[in-house]
Amino acid sequence: MGGRYPQHLEQAQRILSIPFKRAGSREIQYLEFDEIQAVLQAVDTEAANGCRDLALLSLMFNTGARVSEIVGLPTADLRLSTPRSVLLRGKGRQERTCPIWTETASLLHKLMEQHAQPPSPSAPVFFNHRGTRLTRFGVRLILHKYVEKARLQRPSLNHKRLHPHSIRHSTQLLTCCARE
Repeated sequence: MGGRYPQHLEQAQRILSIPFKRAGSREIQYLEFDEIQAVLQAVDTEAANGCRDLALLSLMFNTGARVSEIVGLPTADLRLSTPRSVLLRGKGRQERTCPIWTETASLLHKLMEQHAQPPSPSAPVFFNHRGTRLTRFGVRLILHKYVEKARLQRPSLNHKRLHPHSIRHSTQLLTCCARE
């Protein structure tokens, strides 16, 4: 602005020197082991998307993956035979291979059978109801749906503000506890 309107340079400098208001950061919420179990048990696998939802949530809890890594996961990046693993492609083109539990692998295998599609670098693992790639907003809705159902079994969930990133922190907690 000072280059175009030198007469306003002093006013522009005063405006730019105003400090930004700092907001307090919120506590990062996470799920305890019994709450994770309640959320997973809330999934009705007989429902239309129940198998997909259980596989999705199990994979997220298992790996601690970011939502963007999960929704962008192609079928070719799953290894469902021993050693079971998933290749996650994250921020900054980083790649990491995460081992997956036998239960998670069998859920993913069942989901792949439902798709009846061979593994491909372009075919997503998780589809929405329109048959296109699931979005991060879809994942948020799925998590919210099952957390609401699980609240009936686990009242401790009533006071938690949860979102898909909470799963990453829950996974970290479980990993830390397993080492002790």
